[in-house]
Amino acid sequence: MKICKVTYRLCAFILFSVLLVPHLNGQELTAPTSSWAVKSNLLYDATTSLNLGAEFKVGQRLTVDIPLSYNPFSFGDNKKWKHILLQPELRWWVKEPFAGHFFGLHAHYAYYNVGGIGTRWMKDNRFEGWLVGAGLAYGYQFFLGRHWNLELSIGAGYAYLDYKRYSCKTCGDFKGNENKHYIGPTKAAVTLVYVIK
Repeated sequence: MKICKVTYRLCAFILFSVLLVPHLNGQELTAPTSSWAVKSNLLYDATTSLNLGAEFKVGQRLTVDIPLSYNPFSFGDNKKWKHILLQPELRWWVKEPFAGHFFGLHAHYAYYNVGGIGTRWMKDNRFEGWLVGAGLAYGYQFFLGRHWNLELSIGAGYAYLDYKRYSCKTCGDFKGNENKHYIGPTKAAVTLVYVIK
């Protein structure tokens, strides 16, 4: 359960930061004239997951965020966190796009090949399959400079996982096709944003 504890603590920290930090620094929101941005989730970067996203203004207070994450790597002892993840999100901004608080509705689809990490159940097995689901998100974007923002966001929701389970990380016996219904955190992001003026 170490990964779950770390995930929940990270989500609590991001929620605390999103809710409290903007009020402590007295940040003023000014109307950006931006209509789109490119971005990278620094948390994904820290897990060697290559990622890039684009966000487009589609209404006065609405944007669509389209991030893509890809991890093709195997690590020592054949540990794997291989995946490709698409998680588009429709966002409603409290004041205006790319400034301050927002609420989001996201969907997610991933194909994964994961094994040898996390809890004992995860360490002793390898899982290859796909997932699909949806969730709600909340976040805040801070101004860093003329073109740069920093975004903190968290999300929770549902995912349906369908996978083949193997008994070990490398060449273990096939244990069968399984599926799982998951409810919990579905998103945690500390994202560097380059805003196009």
